[in-house]
Amino acid sequence: MWDKQHACFPAKEQVKNMSLTISDILTRNLFPGLELRAGADHSSNVVSWVNIMEILDTTESVKAGELLITTGYGLDNSSAYTNLIRRLKERGTAGIMIQPGYYIDQIPPYILADADRLGLPVLYIPPDYSFSDLLHTLISEIASDAGSLPVNGFDSERFLRSLTDRLDAESGLVFDRRKAGCLVCVAPVNSSAMNAPQINDAVRRLSSMLCSRMEYAVPEIRPGGSACILLFSEDQQALTSLLYDLPAVITSTSEERGINLYAGAEIVFTARELSSAMKKAVECISLLRQIGAKRGFLAYEDYEFISNLGIVYRSCRSHLVRNQALQQLITRDRTKKTEYVDTLRVFLTENGNTSRAADRLFIHRHTLLNRLQSIRELCGLDLKNYYTRLSLSAALLMYDLYGI
Repeated sequence: MWDKQHACFPAKEQVKNMSLTISDILTRNLFPGLELRAGADHSSNVVSWVNIMEILDTTESVKAGELLITTGYGLDNSSAYTNLIRRLKERGTAGIMIQPGYYIDQIPPYILADADRLGLPVLYIPPDYSFSDLLHTLISEIASDAGSLPVNGFDSERFLRSLTDRLDAESGLVFDRRKAGCLVCVAPVNSSAMNAPQINDAVRRLSSMLCSRMEYAVPEIRPGGSACILLFSEDQQALTSLLYDLPAVITSTSEERGINLYAGAEIVFTARELSSAMKKAVECISLLRQIGAKRGFLAYEDYEFISNLGIVYRSCRSHLVRNQALQQLITRDRTKKTEYVDTLRVFLTENGNTSRAADRLFIHRHTLLNRLQSIRELCGLDLKNYYTRLSLSAALLMYDLYGI
C-alpha cells in the first residue's frame, strides 16, 4: 500500500483553482437544514464573498459573486421589493440566503417565483443559526478554496508538539522500520454549524475504533472535533485493512448520526518523519474540502487520483446519477439489517480474494460466498466481470465522498 512515489502532483494546482459554489454549500452539508428554495438551475454560481444586509433597499452595495445573507426585513411588502431579485441578478449576485422568523414568517412566494424565473438561488436558513456562524464558516470555506486556509481550526503545530511530547514520555514506543506506522488526522466538515458534544463523541468513537485494532496508538483529540491518531502495528496488512475500512466508518457516521468528518493519513516510520506526515495528512483533509466532498477519508498516496476525481465531479456533477445496484444494496441493508454493502466493499478492496475478504469480515468463506451470491441475485451483477467490479468500486467511492 505504501510503495507509491509522490514526486509531483500536477493536478494539485488545478484543484486549488476550484471555487466554492452554492451547490458545494448544500452537498457538503455545511449548514444542516439549509434548503435551496428557488433558482436550482443556477446552483453552480460561484461564491466569492459574503455580504450581510438587514435592509434590502441599498442593493447597489452588493458586488458580483457575493452571497447575500438577510433576515428578510420588509420583504412582506411586495410592492416595495418587487424588483429585488432582478436588481440582485443584474449585479451578478451569487445568491441570497434568507432567515425567516424575525421579520417574516416565510420566504414570500413572489421572491421564490422571481428567483426561479430569473435564475437566482434562494436559500432558506433555519432559525437556530446565528449570522456569526454563517459568516465564519463561509469565509473560511472561501479562503480554503482559494488555497490560503488548509483546514479551518486545525492547529497542526500544536498537535505535533503534543504528539512529540507524548512519544518522548512513552519509553515503550520505539520507531522501528519493522513496524507499520501511520498518522491519521481528523477534522469536522463544519464544527460551527453542528452540535459540539455530538461531534466530539463521534470523533472519540472513531479514535477508539482505530486504536482498538492496532498494537500501539497515540491519540490526541481536541474540543471541536479535530484529532490526530498515531498508529503502529507489526503487521502492515492489518494497518492496510484498517485504512480500507475507515471510509465505511466515516460514511456510516454521516448517514446514521448526521456528523460529517474529513480524515487524512500518511505513513510514518521514524520520529523525523512525523512533521512531514502531519503536513501530508492535513493536505489530504484540505483536498477533500477543496473538491467539495461531503465527508471522506484520503490516504496521501491516493492524492493525485482523488484530486483528478474532484475535477471530474466539479465538471460533470449535474450528469452524475446514483448507481442503482449500490442503492439496492444500501436499501436492503437498512430494511433487512443485512451487511451486503460492507461485504461488497471488503470483497472489492481485496481484489476479489474471497479468503482474505472472509478473514477481514470475521466470517467463514462459505458465508461470504453465500452473501456474494445473494448480491448477484438481488442486483443481477456478475462480480467476476472486471468492469462490473470497477463500476461498483467507483460507485462506492462517489457514495463515500459525495453521498451519490
